[in-house]
Amino acid sequence: MSVFELVAIWLKRRLDFNEFITCLFSMTIFVTNADFCAFDSIIVQFQKFRNLIKKPTCNYSQEIIELDQQVFFDTLSLFIRDRETVYGNIKNETNLREYAITAILATTISSALYGATMGLYAGGFQILFDAAKIPMLLLISLFVSLPTFFVLNGILGGELSFKQMSVLFMISVTVMSVMMIAFLPVTLFFTLTTPERTFVAYGFTVLLNVLFFAISGATAVIYLMNGFNKIHGENKKWVPAMLIGSAVLAFVGTQLAWVMRPYFHTSLTFVAPPEGNFYIALFNLIARLIMGG
Repeated sequence: MSVFELVAIWLKRRLDFNEFITCLFSMTIFVTNADFCAFDSIIVQFQKFRNLIKKPTCNYSQEIIELDQQVFFDTLSLFIRDRETVYGNIKNETNLREYAITAILATTISSALYGATMGLYAGGFQILFDAAKIPMLLLISLFVSLPTFFVLNGILGGELSFKQMSVLFMISVTVMSVMMIAFLPVTLFFTLTTPERTFVAYGFTVLLNVLFFAISGATAVIYLMNGFNKIHGENKKWVPAMLIGSAVLAFVGTQLAWVMRPYFHTSLTFVAPPEGNFYIALFNLIARLIMGG
C-alpha cells in the first residue's frame, strides 16, 4: 500500500484504531520497492489514489468519514496550545482515534508544504519529490522507532499501552511538522534571495535545513517527554526508555534522511543508491565549506 492509497482510505472510510495503525505500518514497506524510484511509478501511484477516491466501497470499513475542517483545526490547535488536555485525554484513552487521524493528516500536509519549499531550491520535479519525501521521512521514522519505545517502556516499568504510545508519538511528530512550518518562511526567503547555485550556496542551504530539522526534532522530543511525565505521574521508570528511544529515533531519522536523498538538486531518481551515511556526509560537507569548497 502506498501513501496515496492510505490517504484515499482516510478520505473515504473511517478505520477503527487497529486498522488505522496497521495501514500506517504498511507505509514503511513501499519505500523499499525499487520500482518506486522511477518517476513513472509515482504517476501510477497517483492514478491509484484517484481511482480509490472514486470507489463507492472499501474493504476496511462501512462507515464514511465526514471531514469537518473546523474540528480538524480545533484539534490541531489543542495539540499545540493545550497540551495538558491532550495528555489527560491520552491517559484516559479518550479521543484516541480522532487524535491519531488529525495528527497523521496534519503531519502529512505540514511536512509536504515544507518539503515543497525545500524543492524550490532545485525546482522542477524536485518540488514534487521533496513534497512526498518529507512526510515519508517523518512517518517512517516514527513507526520504525515506535516498537523500541514501547518495548523498552514496558520492560522498564512504564504504564503506557500501545494505543497511548502510538497516539502520543503521532502528536509529537505533528508538533515537529508544525514547527517546520514556522521555519518555512525563512527557508523560502533564503531560497529566493540566493539565486546562485554554487557549492557554497548549496552547503549553506543544506546546513540551514539540517538546523531547522534538528530544532523541530528537539521540540518533538520535549513534547513527548512532557507527555510521558504527565501520563506516568510519580512513576519515573520511563526515563531510561525515553533516553534510549530518543537516541534510536534520532539515528533512524538522520540515516533515513540520507537514504532518501537528493533534496536540493534535480534528479529523476526518487531515491539515490545507498552509500555512506548521514554523519560522514555532513562532516565532509562542513569540511569542504571550511576549506573553501
